[in-house]
Amino acid sequence: QAGALVNKGFELEANAYLVKGFSVIAGVSYNDMKYTEAAEDVKDRRPATASSPWLVNFNASYQFLDGRMKGLGLGIGGNYASDNKIVNSTSMGTFILPKYLVMNVNAYYEARKFKIGFKIDNFTNEQYWNGYTTANAQPLANAVGSFTYKF
Repeated sequence: QAGALVNKGFELEANAYLVKGFSVIAGVSYNDMKYTEAAEDVKDRRPATASSPWLVNFNASYQFLDGRMKGLGLGIGGNYASDNKIVNSTSMGTFILPKYLVMNVNAYYEARKFKIGFKIDNFTNEQYWNGYTTANAQPLANAVGSFTYKF
């Protein structure tokens, strides 16, 4: 009743502790999906719920483990998504959420009894949307501070 889909793709992930205190995490996926047996309205089209074909994420962080700056940590990361067809049929046409790249940074200082941190999400102020059959606006640049005390 729902038809049939063909789904081809790959996913790669890498986690590396490159030098003392420095780590990198990255991932990429590609998913080519389309209806092969379905109503003519959507046959040979990507499902509106399939997400973006390309997704990429990464994070690099460094924490000073020795010396005068011991406890200080810095990080940068981001997420990329290619165009996403959230409406995709012959009767309704195609509505595409545009690709985006969102970048984030953080810094913190951690001592024996406390940790203080600061992060800025979407520091490039990218205007972007996500959704599956919907268009949901995502936050522009925003900053958050934190303080943790350890008992």
